[in-house]
Amino acid sequence: MVTVEKYDSLYSIAKHNGSNEAAGRGLNPNVDFQKLKPCMTVRVQKTDVQTVITGWDPVTVDEIARRYNANGRGTYAAELTYAYDLIKRDKWLHAPYY
Repeated sequence: MVTVEKYDSLYSIAKHNGSNEAAGRGLNPNVDFQKLKPCMTVRVQKTDVQTVITGWDPVTVDEIARRYNANGRGTYAAELTYAYDLIKRDKWLHAPYY
């Protein structure tokens, strides 16, 4: 059990106690976390959340252009390639401004 202090929120209580908001809501189904007041008590349980990456999409200039489309500009992939080449050569500070 944790005693709520002034300015506490569900997020701050969970973070301070090694938990997360979903666990806090699950342990306190009758608490309206929008109306927390000092001296209230809430239940908290430590949680261990792990993120798993299940796959990678290729990160290429063509893939970025396809996903973001740049308002239909057909030259977007070429523009990205140009900018990336300047950055790689450390000449981006001297590139013309459009």
